[in-house]
Amino acid sequence: MIKFSKIAPPPKLQIGQIGQYKVISSLNALTNEGEHVFASTIKYEDKLKTILTDKNNDVVGVNSFKINDKVLHGHRIDAYSNGEHKGLGEIMRLASIIDVIENNLGKIKIFSLNEAIPFHLKYKFRPEILTYDSMMDILNKIASIKEPSMKEFSKKADDIFADIFINGAINNEHNYYTELPDFIVSYVNKMKEEHLPWNGTASSAGMNFKEDLSMSLTIKDIKENKSFFNNLFEKHEIDYRI
Repeated sequence: MIKFSKIAPPPKLQIGQIGQYKVISSLNALTNEGEHVFASTIKYEDKLKTILTDKNNDVVGVNSFKINDKVLHGHRIDAYSNGEHKGLGEIMRLASIIDVIENNLGKIKIFSLNEAIPFHLKYKFRPEILTYDSMMDILNKIASIKEPSMKEFSKKADDIFADIFINGAINNEHNYYTELPDFIVSYVNKMKEEHLPWNGTASSAGMNFKEDLSMSLTIKDIKENKSFFNNLFEKHEIDYRI
């Protein structure tokens, strides 16, 4: 008689403690290619770091952050995937969402590199327009886009730029510091819909802003998009639900 050994289920998520904060001490996940990866959080100098390793115990990702004033301040996500879309960054972003919920935090704040803005928007982050110069630079960039399918956005950006120049960023009808993030989100969504490159290629100009951008993800937005995030937890077989 042939006997089959029982395959043990993957270990459940374990939450530990570093100082006053709850952190991931053990998390098991599957990449987009079905490979097992493991995450745990350590204290390194003045930061916390979630380290992602593969089955050979090689480091394949690092997410460094600080927590203060009820905010998780993300410093950097590095995914070592040799350009392959393995979902390592996605797994680390889900880990940071667990950190927010378990520590009853208000939001995640990051300063996104220009090239990563669409990545963070995918996970429901919103731009934060903090300075007048940043606002005008972004509007000027969108207004200069010659791509026909983006004409409505370039025209609107030009109109907003002119309105701000004449009436100010905050006037009787508009507060563009709070209105512009929705416009940016719509712009990037349209770019994706039209399959346009964010960064320039040899054959096409990029749609990017050519500058980095402050962004945030609030606990309110996490909860309002819990189905989206729960589907990602399920996709990567992470033992967690919002």
